[in-house]
Amino acid sequence: MLASRSVRAAAVAATAAAAPMRSSPIAARAFATVTRSSTRPRTLLASPTVAARSFEQVGRRTLFTRAPPTPLARTKQYIYLVFALAAGTLGVAYYVDSRSAIHRWIAIPALKAFLDPESAQKLAIKMLETGLAPRDLVDDDAVLETELFGRKLSNPIGLAAGFDKQAEAIDGLLDLGFGFIEIGSVTPEPQPGNPQPRYFRLIEDNACINRFGFNSEGHNVILSRLRDRIRRWLLHSSSVASLQDALVAAPDSATADARQLIATHPKSTSAFVDATDLPRSLRPAKLLGINLGKNKTSKEESVDDYVKGVERLGPYADMIIVNVSSPNTPGLRRLQRRGVLEDLLTQVAKARDGMVESHLRFSDKKVPVPLLVKIAPDLSEEELHDVADAALKSGIDGLVISNTTISRPASLRSSEHVRETGGLSGPPVKPLALKALTTVHKRLEGKLPIIGCGGIANGQDALDFAKAGASAIELYTSFGYQGVGLPRRLKDELVELLKAEGKTWKQVVGSGIDLSSISIAAPNAETPTGLHPGSDAAFEKSVASVKLELDGLREKFGLNQTLTKENLQSFLPTRESDASYYDLIQQAHSALGLEFAAGEKTSLSAPSSTAPPKQDKPTAGEKQVAKAQELLHDPKVPNVNVDLKEKTRKVFGETTQGKVLEAKENAANRDFAKIDKVRVV
Repeated sequence: MLASRSVRAAAVAATAAAAPMRSSPIAARAFATVTRSSTRPRTLLASPTVAARSFEQVGRRTLFTRAPPTPLARTKQYIYLVFALAAGTLGVAYYVDSRSAIHRWIAIPALKAFLDPESAQKLAIKMLETGLAPRDLVDDDAVLETELFGRKLSNPIGLAAGFDKQAEAIDGLLDLGFGFIEIGSVTPEPQPGNPQPRYFRLIEDNACINRFGFNSEGHNVILSRLRDRIRRWLLHSSSVASLQDALVAAPDSATADARQLIATHPKSTSAFVDATDLPRSLRPAKLLGINLGKNKTSKEESVDDYVKGVERLGPYADMIIVNVSSPNTPGLRRLQRRGVLEDLLTQVAKARDGMVESHLRFSDKKVPVPLLVKIAPDLSEEELHDVADAALKSGIDGLVISNTTISRPASLRSSEHVRETGGLSGPPVKPLALKALTTVHKRLEGKLPIIGCGGIANGQDALDFAKAGASAIELYTSFGYQGVGLPRRLKDELVELLKAEGKTWKQVVGSGIDLSSISIAAPNAETPTGLHPGSDAAFEKSVASVKLELDGLREKFGLNQTLTKENLQSFLPTRESDASYYDLIQQAHSALGLEFAAGEKTSLSAPSSTAPPKQDKPTAGEKQVAKAQELLHDPKVPNVNVDLKEKTRKVFGETTQGKVLEAKENAANRDFAKIDKVRVV
């Protein structure tokens, strides 16, 4: 009886203590369980404080606590954890492998949907620079091995200049599996390039139009990045060890510490790389090229910008590419004339040869840095022969064929952006590039290697360029359209094609290709070729600038602005509003000694309804053109007329790329006065 009372008292005390916790469902259930048990004294064999201790433990639990997991629950937790770790590992592995479809079918469509091409390219550069980009994890097949300028390449697939303009992502790009890459174009002084937007996608053609205009941070910034990259590599423990061994034979450095050498000889970091017998790419069987450009403010025919580039950046390159073919720098393509080009390349080669003695002090080989020139695909066969001859005579080591085209082939399907000013790249360029490559390769007779570029998007394209004579090839536009997996995918396709033919890459180079199977589309009449193709505004701007120049000449000659129809000579095309410019042309004819028959005057009156009969013999206009061309090249013409002769060359359309002015007689009024088109031959 006494024990029963004690139990009840303990229960009452516990009830009072637990009252504040009854608001919790968990505490309420625990309280009910204990109070029910209080009617059975056998369950409370301990002292009366047992119940109070139980409620004290319950009081410390919160709403977020739970009972210890059962064995089944614990097993489920382990399964979930293993699954999460496996999924994460596979996801990371899938991402870092450049072959993964996620890069082509998810990343690229997203970039095209939300970013313009230049912004997408900048984002890709940043990811490659920070190491967030995937890598090519597969070794290259032996059939792709080749040599370029005496250096072994694991594969012949390169990246053209224009992607990494500022040398920010060299290592990230090499990790994607390229055999070599080009940085630049780099100009001596910083310049912003042309205003944005300046890069456009032609989606239906997988092509692009750009007018970057050599946007560059300049030699000093690029030089600093190249030096820092080499320093970081040299200061790696394994690199320092090999450097110490390699520099034993170097003067005054047998016992020197590599770190001290690097610190005290900042300009000689490239020479330290020579001591390790690695290329400037710092990767075995891979090369680094530097593409040199000109500042817009430099004189048109000056070679100083290229010479500076060779002297400053040459020691950090495995090859130097002289870019004389960008359509977005005024006057640059005129450097492709035979005489001008030969002189330019000779001077640059001389600077390169001098660099060997002044910079490669620690190298026993003293091998000159290979020097190449990059040309346009728009040159005529004769002009391509001139380029090949200039390359052989100047002593350079190779060519890159080709740059972008200023033409707009009729095969283009895109309607948006097709009329933008700039250079066209992508698949539409392939026929032009192959034709130029074949012509130059035949002219060179295998004496110089050629790097092919222009519209290469798959293994078959690469094989076509090899058969046409390319020792290696470069990508650009297709890389932007297909993403980081393109180098590996292209190499796999190429290996399959080569093995099907039972040959290696080196065996197919220059084996020959039938160009008749590759259509070369004619330019579209609605999007004419020229320095500013497809852009009405740019064309009108060009016409206005020519008129301004002619106005200056008119003032110099002291001519008045008025002109009667009677004294107009039938020579060049114009509209009625341009009639005042005839007088200037007449004065130019007189200065050059041209004489006109009295019956060759013309009129700007309405055209006759009756067309004149066809003539088999040359027209008067044709005779005048022939006479003028003869006089332009006649050394007997007095030197006093040199400037006038140059201006007349422009009038006749004889520019440095061989632009010729095609004119046809007007069937309505015998006025040899209408240009059918201006084209690049």
